[in-house]
Amino acid sequence: MYDDMFEQEDELQKDIETAKTGCGFAVVMIIALIMFLPLLFNLIDGMPSTVDSKSNSGVVVELEALGSPDWPFGSQDGRVWLKLGSFKICSEDFMLSNDGKNMDESNWRVEWKDDRVLITIVGEEQVDEHITLYYDGKTESDSRYVS
Repeated sequence: MYDDMFEQEDELQKDIETAKTGCGFAVVMIIALIMFLPLLFNLIDGMPSTVDSKSNSGVVVELEALGSPDWPFGSQDGRVWLKLGSFKICSEDFMLSNDGKNMDESNWRVEWKDDRVLITIVGEEQVDEHITLYYDGKTESDSRYVS
C-alpha cells in the first residue's frame, strides 16, 4: 500500500518535471521568435520588387523598389534595370523623394534611343533625376545618391 503511494508520488513528480521542462522550452522558443520577427520583417521589406517595366524590340527596362519608403515621410531606394531577355545588361540605383509614398509607374518616364535608354525619375520632393542606360552596359546619372 505504501509502495503504491510512493510510486504515485514519483510519477507525479516526474510529470511535474516534464511539464516544467516543456514550459521552459516553450518560453525559450517564444523569446527567440520575438527576437527574430523584426529581423524577418526587415529582411522581407528590403527585398526588391518590380514596380513597372517597359519594352522596345525585346529590350526591357524595369523600375524596381528596394524596400518601403522611410517612415513617415521619407525617401525610398530604387533601381532601374536594362535587360535583354533574361540577361541583365546594366542597372543604376537612385533615391526617390516622394513624400513617403510608395513608388509607382508615375515616378518614371522612359525614352528609347538608338544606343541607349533615357530614364527620368520623378518625385514630388525632388528635381527630376536623369539616368542613361546604354545598350553596351555603360550608365550615366546626375544622381547624388551614394549607395
